[in-house]
Amino acid sequence: MTISSVLGGRKIAMSLAVTVLVAAFGSIVILRGDSDRTTAASCPPGYQLAEAENEPQLPDGAVDGRYRGGPGEIEMARGTCVNNKHPESFGELALANSQLSARQSAPYGAVRAGALLHALRQRRAVERSSSAQRISGSAGSWRPLGKGPLNSGVEGYGETSGLGLRELGGRISDFAINPKTNVVFAAVANGGVWRSKNFGTSWTSVGNKLPTQIVGSVGYSPVNGGTVIAATGDNAFGGSSLSGLGVYRTTNGGRSWKRAKGVPGGALGFKVAVDPSNPKKIYAATGFGLYRSTNGAKSFKNVRLPTGSPKCIGHPYRRNCFLRNMVTDVV
Repeated sequence: MTISSVLGGRKIAMSLAVTVLVAAFGSIVILRGDSDRTTAASCPPGYQLAEAENEPQLPDGAVDGRYRGGPGEIEMARGTCVNNKHPESFGELALANSQLSARQSAPYGAVRAGALLHALRQRRAVERSSSAQRISGSAGSWRPLGKGPLNSGVEGYGETSGLGLRELGGRISDFAINPKTNVVFAAVANGGVWRSKNFGTSWTSVGNKLPTQIVGSVGYSPVNGGTVIAATGDNAFGGSSLSGLGVYRTTNGGRSWKRAKGVPGGALGFKVAVDPSNPKKIYAATGFGLYRSTNGAKSFKNVRLPTGSPKCIGHPYRRNCFLRNMVTDVV
């Protein structure tokens, strides 16, 4: 396809191969240029050259006059104008959208109940087995890819291409506090559990040992020397909202977490509430109903709220019962 237009007062003709990615965010059109005739002056406001955006992160990505990013990146000719309203590359968006599509369509448009918990058990079994040492990469380490997260305190950040969010460092889903020590805990929707000992001046992650970093709510109870409770699963509805693995607790500052019995995996986690008159009694509002613990979050039972059709009470997986079990808050 040939596109002829006037950009910045200069007429440019470009031969472009167009790839359309359809994702939860909408349709994203990615252009792969076949020429090197576009210059910086040709890019309209809000656009920049692909190599200007990507090469600072991956300086070795240019091969034979073309930009080739890291794994999963999309190859584009030098001189291709790309939207600069995002910190991530088109390749990263493509990978993210591919993962979203896979999650939403497998198998047959829905993930079977308990599939994520089963996968977690399989992973732990592999880690404990002697064969784990023979799996390539199993003893490896992780390092950040990119320049770090969006931060509202730093000038110059643009929008994320898919979501249109400006200058954000993350979505905080909930707070909890130890009233005796004034230690504050924060649940980050896609970033685990964090702790601050100075009212937010600095933070330390205490949720790294959780099996998922999707945390919708956090609570604190003084039982067992101090218990932090995390309800996993996003606390928002949306095409990219991720479900959780149930409710977890830690009594040692996050060095280890234990999964509470009773709250099934696959639910969104909306709210943890501790009874101030009896700190062993803890409630969890989830996408699968309201759950109550009487032993400091070691186990929970569904209180079976009388909502909707009787056949749906306590059965979110039944047909037409999903929304009838949503409990988005508890006080």
